[in-house]
Amino acid sequence: MLLASMAAVLLNENAFGQAPGVTGQTCQGLAQTVAVSYTSNFSNKQFKAMQYYALCEASQSADKTAFNIGYSAFSLGISMDEAQRKQFCSKSFADYDIESTDYSFSKNIFAPALNTINQCLSLAGRQWIIDMRPVSKDVVSINISNQSGGGNNLLGIDILPDANSLNCTDKPKSFPARITSTDVVAMSCSRKPTAQVVDGVTFTSAPEATLILRVAEGSFPITLAGYTSSALDQIKREIESAKEAAKSEIAALKKNMAGLATWSGNVHTGGEQCPPGMYATGYSNPVINNAGFVGRGTITCRALNVLP
Repeated sequence: MLLASMAAVLLNENAFGQAPGVTGQTCQGLAQTVAVSYTSNFSNKQFKAMQYYALCEASQSADKTAFNIGYSAFSLGISMDEAQRKQFCSKSFADYDIESTDYSFSKNIFAPALNTINQCLSLAGRQWIIDMRPVSKDVVSINISNQSGGGNNLLGIDILPDANSLNCTDKPKSFPARITSTDVVAMSCSRKPTAQVVDGVTFTSAPEATLILRVAEGSFPITLAGYTSSALDQIKREIESAKEAAKSEIAALKKNMAGLATWSGNVHTGGEQCPPGMYATGYSNPVINNAGFVGRGTITCRALNVLP
């Protein structure tokens, strides 16, 4: 992975600054749900593109707390100080072999996710707790409560692109619905994927669907990512992962071999041996002992698979 050796970003929960009883943890959980929904079919190239977008564009305009939550939720895993970030971003994404299509795709996922997290934090500051958890790719559970003394109104629930996109059970029967710390909404929403057989391969797909919660403070969207998958997609992902792993291993071997290309050291009689994986190419600075034999000297070695 791009710069994967760098440490992951750590979140400081004290920085969330939420009201008592409401923390950014619910917003972090929501962000992780959004991330898992969208990145389950992510390629390594798209992941690298999202790293670049997050560091070089989003970090400059997003609220710091929301950015840190989104960054962590998407497991982007790069920690840089400002000087390192500027140096990294001084190059274009193309310089890191990131395709423009992958960059645009990643940007269109990460930017809306940041907006959702920002809104979540804003509502959390007003004592709303919105907890969404995936049951499967097509089913989520959503719990809504309000921790303020008298509670607050949930004005409505909208579903896009149309009401049939999601089937939500146990949602309020009428609106506005008064929500408190005890009178809560605990509903589950599901969508029905479709299956199509093409040349003997079954493709399963589901369109993107968005649930919009309307409260006095504004509208809050929760999106389930659309997808198309088949057994071939999993094979492709495994092949791509294997390629990336092989590239890393080859790079590590080259680096290791560069250090082992030549070696020299002092040896004594009977010990003129090179390290494993190397062969002797020369012997210098011999010292003759009292018996007239070479007692010690410097032996030069070269790696077996590195040509002179």
